[in-house]
Amino acid sequence: GNGGWLPGGVNTTWAYGTPAKSVIIGAASGTKAYVTGGLGTGQYAANEQSFILGPCFDLSTLQNPWVSTKIWWSSEFSWDGTNIQYSTNFGSTWINVGAYGDPGWYNDNTLVGNPGGSPEGWTGGAFGNTSGSGGWVTAAHRLDGLANIPSVRFRITFASDGSVHADGTAIDDFKIAEGPVANLGPDELICGGDSLVLDAGPFATFLWTPGGQTT
Repeated sequence: GNGGWLPGGVNTTWAYGTPAKSVIIGAASGTKAYVTGGLGTGQYAANEQSFILGPCFDLSTLQNPWVSTKIWWSSEFSWDGTNIQYSTNFGSTWINVGAYGDPGWYNDNTLVGNPGGSPEGWTGGAFGNTSGSGGWVTAAHRLDGLANIPSVRFRITFASDGSVHADGTAIDDFKIAEGPVANLGPDELICGGDSLVLDAGPFATFLWTPGGQTT
């Protein structure tokens, strides 16, 4: 199912199913995702100010909460785009998750469409622009200030101007989990044939000395 996520906003074109658009094709996992512009080759609407609103998340047991999602964007660069926002007061006010310039996060802070009232977000990739995602990518970010909060709502926004439209944004595999730990514990000495399990959480990347990395 759609996990309790529901579309809303002005001129919303969000649809849930299997995307079969001009650029955005298929889900990140399984067969279904949310996408703007409908599931077919249609485009998002002019002057769209839309979102998909998630259910209430209980973060009361998380000390270092992170969010991750699979996202594919292909929109008019710096005019149309998307971001992720959260609310701790049942939607009275919304705050961006992360900011432009954070590693692996938003790629623009001058979005004319102002998704969710903010100029920051993911944009580009349509009409030859190279700043689109180029397919499904994982975006992950620490949820600053949300540790141990029992009731948090998230929304994925989308906004466009009055002309030049494309596929837009697709979202799949939205996840909240405990983030990477700061310390894996004391140094360990192991002998040949022994093994040691290292687990820094679902969002961590290990850097090994000498060289190489894995997730």
